[in-house]
Amino acid sequence: MKSILTSIALFSLCTITFGQREIIVIDKESRKKSRAPREIKTNSSTSAIKFSPLQMLAGEINFGYERMINQKSSFEIELGPTISEIGFGSVDNHYFNTTPYAQYDGKLGFFGSVAYRYYPLDETEALNRFYISPVLKYKIMNRVANDPSGNLSNQNASETNFNFTFNMGYQLWVSKSFAFDFFAGLGIGMQDVKRYQIGSEFNGTDYNYFWQEDFSNGSRYVATVGIKVSIGMED
Repeated sequence: MKSILTSIALFSLCTITFGQREIIVIDKESRKKSRAPREIKTNSSTSAIKFSPLQMLAGEINFGYERMINQKSSFEIELGPTISEIGFGSVDNHYFNTTPYAQYDGKLGFFGSVAYRYYPLDETEALNRFYISPVLKYKIMNRVANDPSGNLSNQNASETNFNFTFNMGYQLWVSKSFAFDFFAGLGIGMQDVKRYQIGSEFNGTDYNYFWQEDFSNGSRYVATVGIKVSIGMED
């Protein structure tokens, strides 16, 4: 009788132990198959006002506005005045004057751009981290050609650009309402330039002076790089 009870006890113990091992295996498998989805990193701002300080080197006072369209995309517009003859973005600035017989003074112009932004990373939403962005931009730099001798009246000259660029960037929020927006891009564009030089001709007794208009246009490759300071806003 004792041997029978002993056998029953051993069989029960083996059954319990085997059952426990099988439960552990099932638990491991279930953990592998049911991973919790990663939470999307959101930001409280749904729009942002921006300023691009480095664009002042190209003669632009660049203000922008970005607005979320949906969870993964946004649109951005930029507007502002341009000032010629002060930066490296002008053909005839005071560093590189290609018309030595005429002097150029700065004058106000304007620019405007519109862009679509897509934020492709799975764990982020619009206005946050990496993005790609096609951009259309129109810009006009006005300037005044003047005769140093004072014989001729001033003439209005200009440089007009219409560009398309494909940008990539990263918007880094350092606080709830403040971010840095780093970007770079390549593209193509059209440029029209109207300049003036001083011409002269001898009439037999004296020289007559006049303005010679120099107009050129054509396509070109363009590149852009910069940083924007963003101030976030909530609805």
